[in-house]
Amino acid sequence: MTFAFAEVGCVGQGERAYKAASALLRRWGHFQLGWTGVDPSTGTSVGSPVVVTSLTLFLWHCNPLRIVYSAQRDPPRFRLPWQPRPPRSLRFAHGCVEGHMLAGEEGFGVEMQQDGSVWYDITTFSKPVHPLAIAFFPLTRYFQTRFTSESARLVQTAVAADA
Repeated sequence: MTFAFAEVGCVGQGERAYKAASALLRRWGHFQLGWTGVDPSTGTSVGSPVVVTSLTLFLWHCNPLRIVYSAQRDPPRFRLPWQPRPPRSLRFAHGCVEGHMLAGEEGFGVEMQQDGSVWYDITTFSKPVHPLAIAFFPLTRYFQTRFTSESARLVQTAVAADA
């Protein structure tokens, strides 16, 4: 009963779009969907605790996590004009800790590729461990899938508004 999926989408073009998308991820804006959220002051460095709140049907619940991976790739300060633009990226992932209804990890990334296009991705690997999550696994999958698509739209809209 393991569930894995990835959502990837182009959210903009150029340096301004990359900076907007990166800033949004750093302040957990990709989680602020009305039915799910993370405190914007939560860190994204390895070891930082994270609490995701979400409304499932009619119940709010909190799931504890911890940042397990964090990396940023920036281009060199100087490059020759004829050299291709190197890709830039910001990535981090949180993993479930004791008390979470699932076991697994969810990663988020923003990358500006050589052509200047900016991409947002979410990768999730999880399996239910709590009896309610096991009993309602199709519902758990539904909410995970809903989160990824709504989060991708939110990032795209926020980047477009900032450009």
